Amino acid sequence: ACHSYLSKIASDDTKIISFEAPQVDAFSKTKLISDMAERIQTIADILYRGVRTLASNGATVIIIAANSVHIAFNRLKEMSATEFPHLKLLSIIDAVVDSCKKHPTVAIFGSNATIESGMYQERLSAKQISVVALDTNEQAIIHHTI
Repeated sequence: ACHSYLSKIASDDTKIISFEAPQVDAFSKTKLISDMAERIQTIADILYRGVRTLASNGATVIIIAANSVHIAFNRLKEMSATEFPHLKLLSIIDAVVDSCKKHPTVAIFGSNATIESGMYQERLSAKQISVVALDTNEQAIIHHTI
């Protein structure tokens, strides 16, 4: 999904740079920080360090491909807009929803945290796309597999 998004804005001289922030996953999945606003800000701060690193190395597009950190996506966009107005942040969720627009009904295979967040369901619903709900056993299998 992000490939089609990226192909719309990429050129032949596109340079790929990666940055990993493994501690973000721990914040999102284990819910170490109980206050949601504080957790969102903490994740955004960690990701922002990556944005600065990537932007200083010439990135003009950053793809946020991890589901769990998307709770901080809007905050990260706000933080990045001032210092890096030329930078485009792409959301895997938006890319997936965009790819589903020709399908009236879809199923979401994701971790419990992804499903419970409702991030996909909200955006799909806004595009009049129905989501097939998995039963508890099916969701457990998917979560365990991921």
